[in-house]
Amino acid sequence: MIRRANKNDLINIMPIYEAAKAMMRADGNIDQWREKYPDEETLLADIERGELYLACAGDEIYGVFMLSFSGEDTYKEIQGAWLNDEPYAVIHRIASLGKGRNLLKDAIDFAFASIENIRIDTHEDNNIMRSLLNKLGFTYTGIIHLKSGDERRAYQLIKSK
Repeated sequence: MIRRANKNDLINIMPIYEAAKAMMRADGNIDQWREKYPDEETLLADIERGELYLACAGDEIYGVFMLSFSGEDTYKEIQGAWLNDEPYAVIHRIASLGKGRNLLKDAIDFAFASIENIRIDTHEDNNIMRSLLNKLGFTYTGIIHLKSGDERRAYQLIKSK
């Protein structure tokens, strides 16, 4: 089940992000999600916009992600090309407890219930995410730059009919 997060969920969400950061570091991804990012302020803003979601199995929260249908400023310029210019959902800040559940697939299916395009980006060193994106059929579309100037690899998936 996927549901919107609320402020009371933060106590359960923060350990999921810490576990994800530990998994990334163990895989050699030491530069993504440095220090306290994502911090409570960022997540509270996601919650206030109604864009932070939890994946649950019964009462257990096993994953969290931000899902927006409002576009992404940093996607306006890309070194490469998006597959189309249709409306899209964007998934950010996706993290799980790493218990073998299919969080990214669950997030994709949830988004596809409302829209036919998903865009996502990830750090060059995030081998786990890059592998998952390839496995789930995303197409690498090029490089985007975050507001900080950092590069990210951009991907897009179009719902098959």
